Amino acid sequence: FALYERDLLEDIIPLIDGRYRTLANRANRAIVGFSMGGMQAGRFGLGNLDTFSHVGVMSAGLVGNPASGAGGPNPIDALAADAAAANKKLKLLWIACGVDDTAMAGARSTHETLEKAGIRHTFLETPGAHHWRVWRNYLHDLAPLLFR
Repeated sequence: FALYERDLLEDIIPLIDGRYRTLANRANRAIVGFSMGGMQAGRFGLGNLDTFSHVGVMSAGLVGNPASGAGGPNPIDALAADAAAANKKLKLLWIACGVDDTAMAGARSTHETLEKAGIRHTFLETPGAHHWRVWRNYLHDLAPLLFR
C-alpha cells in the first residue's frame, strides 16, 4: 500500500497535472474507489488532506475488518486528534456499502469510528452486494456531489 500511495502522489498525479489541463490543487482533487480500491482511496485521501478535498469509499471499510489492517494504522486516528481541522479540509467524505456486501462490517465500523471522532461524512447502506451494478449506482449518486 505504501508503495502504491507514493506512486500515486509522487508520479501519477504530477504526470496527469503535467499533461492535462487540470486545476492542480487540493480543492479540485478527489479520490474515489470501490472494493480494495475503496479502502486505498479512503486511506490515501484521509491521510493526504493536503492533496485531496473529496474522498469516496464504495464497498470497503477503513477499520473493523482483517483486510483494513493490511494498509497500516487507522487513518481516522490522526484526524480525530483535530476533528475541526479535518472537517475544514474535507469538502466531502462519502461512504456507501450494500447490506449484503461482505465489506459491510468494515464500512459500518468505519462510519461508527468517524462519528465517534466527530468527522463529518455521509454513510449510505443500500440494497445489494459486492458487485459492479451497485457501484455503478454509487458513481451515479456520487459524481454530482464532487466539486460543488
